[in-house]
Amino acid sequence: ISRINSKLYPVSDFIRSLVSHQDDRNLLSYEQTIRYIEFPALDLRVEEKETFGDNIQSEHFEVFQALDWLKKKGVKEIIEFVIRDRLVNPHNEIGIGQYVERFKVEVLDWRFLDMSISILKIGKDRIRELHLYTGGKRSAIMHWLSEDGVRSLTNVCLHFPPPTHIGDA
Repeated sequence: ISRINSKLYPVSDFIRSLVSHQDDRNLLSYEQTIRYIEFPALDLRVEEKETFGDNIQSEHFEVFQALDWLKKKGVKEIIEFVIRDRLVNPHNEIGIGQYVERFKVEVLDWRFLDMSISILKIGKDRIRELHLYTGGKRSAIMHWLSEDGVRSLTNVCLHFPPPTHIGDA
């Protein structure tokens, strides 16, 4: 999935065609454990970009659809999730935690601004590497730095957005 040119083609259209395709169960099979799954950036197409302040009414679930499809194909574990979610209106945070637990994820790199670590409470001991992305919300940073936050994890990478230069032309 990571090879899709998400600037030219909607990832959601590809996922929809993948999961709705009827195939012979023996034609395509997967191991029970997959090393990693990587999704391209989901917010590169200009016509699909949502911005802060938009009246956003649709929920995105294409990553969850692909993961459900893999579950039906017999995949039980995915060691590493690399998902470049939308910065505005990303996938449901609680859903992310459920899929991380369901697939026994050990390395989580899901670009989701200010993700709550509490969604990982069940599989927290199993996660050996966690990438957190901040939009600068103090409440999220305070949560991450609390006793139940990143101190309780073995390897955490914090990602800050690149600085914007006001007045550059």
